[in-house]
Order: sequence, then structure tokens, then C-alpha cells
Amino acid sequence: MARSTEVAAAMAAVVACFVQQPGPPGKASAKTVHELFVEDQTDRNTPGGDMSKLDWSKIGPRDEARRGQVLAMVDSGKLTTGTDFREASFMFQHGSKPQDYLMAHILATAALARGDSESRWIVAATLDRYLHAVGQPQIFGTQYHTPGTPASR
Repeated sequence: MARSTEVAAAMAAVVACFVQQPGPPGKASAKTVHELFVEDQTDRNTPGGDMSKLDWSKIGPRDEARRGQVLAMVDSGKLTTGTDFREASFMFQHGSKPQDYLMAHILATAALARGDSESRWIVAATLDRYLHAVGQPQIFGTQYHTPGTPASR
């Protein structure tokens, strides 16, 4: 029963993403989405790229809060441009559950459908991460795990 609820929620998200009026590809993103994206990326910046030095016990709750804010934006139709959807997809790509990765893929696909060509990589990566999380082989080979870091980051 829980699986059918997840599928229904994912389908509702697909409809919400594609029913909204598409904005022009080059139009500026909603500032709040962009600010959340910058925070998400800043949380992952480390000298030398050594992600094992990050404090995931602090980053995890911030990630979860950002995903909640993005969901509210999706529900209220505040994401309009391809850039908005691409940046939103990263917050779910940095989730911890298969349904987070599926939502990331839905958002990334909506970005690409709105003409955001920069979304091509995140579309592939979100699908690979989702497939890996549900025990299926990757299609594009974008996901790998570095010892000492959470696999979902």
C-alpha cells in the first residue's frame, strides 16, 4: 500500500511540474529557489573536495528543510523557469530516500522540457541515483561512492 501512495505522489508531482506555464529558458530564477540552491551547494564545498570532512549530522537536517521549502514552491506553482526546476532538482538529488531521487528526476526532466539544456547531466544523474537506490543497475553510470561519505550525497 505504501508503494502505491509513493507512486501516486510522484505522478501528482509530474502533473504539477508540467501543467505550470513554462517560462522562457533564459529568464531569471525565482530568488528563493536560487538562494536555496546556493545554500545546498555551499554546504558541500570543502577545501580540496574532501567530502568526508563535512559534518553530515548538520547538513542532513538543513537539506531536509530545503526540500520542504522546495515542495511548497512546487505545490504553489512558484517554479516557472527551467533554471528554477534544475536548481530545485539538486535539493532532492541530495535527499536520502528513493522518493527524493524520483522527485529530483521529475524536477530535472521538467527543467529540460522547459529548454534548460544545462539540465541534461542532472536528468541522467537523478535517474541513476533513483535506480541505484531501488536496487537496479544504473543507465548512465553517473553515481559512485567514496569511502567515508554518505552514499546519497
